[in-house]
Amino acid sequence: MRILQLLFLFLSISISLKSQVSFEATTDAKQVLTGSTFQVQFTLHNAEGGSFTAPDFGGLQIVQGPSQSMQTSIINGSVSSSLSYVYELTSTRLGTFTIGSATIRAGRNILKTKPIQIEFLKSSNIKADSKQFFIKATLDTTTAYVGQQITFSYNFIRKLVSRILKS
Repeated sequence: MRILQLLFLFLSISISLKSQVSFEATTDAKQVLTGSTFQVQFTLHNAEGGSFTAPDFGGLQIVQGPSQSMQTSIINGSVSSSLSYVYELTSTRLGTFTIGSATIRAGRNILKTKPIQIEFLKSSNIKADSKQFFIKATLDTTTAYVGQQITFSYNFIRKLVSRILKS
């Protein structure tokens, strides 16, 4: 009877660990202006991965990548980990693009991401020149010591410049 209980416990633990393993694709934007860049990230959670195969980017141009990052955390004895591959992409054409499925080997399994659709929209026809905008940058302090955190803020000001230029 004791052996049966231990076997059930082992199977329960292994099933719960397998359910935590996932491989997903995420992006920081679903709509992007033509000529702008966006990031797509492929992340494997709670497994060791190898043999990553990048997807078909569906006509999008790779600006940068893949960058790889690994993260492990242990909180109250609970271990979680992730392995990510990040690409920065762009397009000069309008329309909807589909990023295909990426694959990775995790143990004996091959995992796939779901495809992602990105829509590229027409960028504004307004030409920016020095007469149309002004950027004001400020720091939160005038003196600092080595290692101190400081905050840098910037504000986009359009009306102020037009008033200055008129006078």
